[in-house]
Formats: sequence, C-alpha cells, structure tokens
Amino acid sequence: MSPEQCQSKPLDRRSDVFSIGILLYELSTLSKLFRSTSDFALLQKIVEEPIRAAVVTRAELSAGARGDRDEGAREAPSARYQTAQALQVDLEAFARERRLGMSSIGSRR
Repeated sequence: MSPEQCQSKPLDRRSDVFSIGILLYELSTLSKLFRSTSDFALLQKIVEEPIRAAVVTRAELSAGARGDRDEGAREAPSARYQTAQALQVDLEAFARERRLGMSSIGSRR
C-alpha cells in the first residue's frame, strides 16, 4: 500500500506506481523494505519512515537501475513516476543499455 492509501487519502495511478517501485526495490535488493510485528505498525512505517535508497542495501547496484526503483517508491506522489508507462520506458531503456533480455520467452529457460 502507498502512504496515501494507508492514510485513506484520495488515490490515483501513482499509488500503483509506488507498489511497483516497492516490488522493484525488493526484487533487486533481495530484502523486504518494510518489516513489522503488526499490521498497524507496518502501516505506520510506510507512512512515517523514509525509504532508504536501494544502494544502501546493495552497493553493487548500478546508478541507472537505482533511479528507476527509487523514483517509483518515493513517499510523495508528485515525486514518483506519474504513470506506470513512464516507469516502463525507463526500465526498458535500462535493459537495452545493459543488453538484458526482455522477452517472456527467454525467461522460461
């Protein structure tokens, strides 16, 4: 859940971008961003704790990938990618630059 969703504020597509950003963060750092002993405490962390940069968790992450993840998971909706498509464009550019396979066919191996 995005911080605005945790606070029952109005939602728009940037709330989904936040969720995608958290997934990208956790997949690339291999660690949970938010941990807590209860649902309420977890919601508080999402709302109140600053999101640490992915490079803090895994220093070997490249700067280009770090920006994609971190911009998607920013606390303020205005600081995030404004659409999932904008995030997609940057992720695809990152993959092309590093010659990473993007086909679902290639991932079945």
